Amino acid sequence: MADPSAIISVVAAVVSAIAAVSSAIAAFRSASSAREAREAAQTSEKRAALRQLTMTASEVLVEARRAESRGAELKLAYRTLFTFGGSSGGSREGLYLADVDKKLLEVAKLTEYAKPFGSGQNGLMNGPLDEINSRETKLAQVLTQVRAIREDLEREHASVEGQCTTYREKAIRETSR
Repeated sequence: MADPSAIISVVAAVVSAIAAVSSAIAAFRSASSAREAREAAQTSEKRAALRQLTMTASEVLVEARRAESRGAELKLAYRTLFTFGGSSGGSREGLYLADVDKKLLEVAKLTEYAKPFGSGQNGLMNGPLDEINSRETKLAQVLTQVRAIREDLEREHASVEGQCTTYREKAIRETSR
């Protein structure tokens, strides 16, 4: 018959081996779960960054349309002003209109960067988060530039419309005499 202490040692070794295998399986599952959680968090973070990128691109496109609209109104206001002033079609009018066109061309150039991102970029989902963030930063800068040009066009339009209003009021007073 075998020594009882040897049997106890063998049983203890088997129980220890089973415990070690169970611990290893639990650690593997835990590592797998942690990896899955990390990947899910990264995917979620990328989706949020892509959503922000798309929203910023959409803002750029909206601001560009506003600038284009205001630019068209400004050009009409200049034509009206020069007509009231009696110098329609002159070189000075051409300079002002060319300046508006130059601003609108700048808006168009800036808008080209935003167009691909306006409808979402699922292709960026496979790339690094830093790439998405970098493009978002660039788009935010483009948005600021387009917004500044639009605001400049609005201020200029308000000024020219004010001058046109003065001419209109003067013409109304003269015709009512």
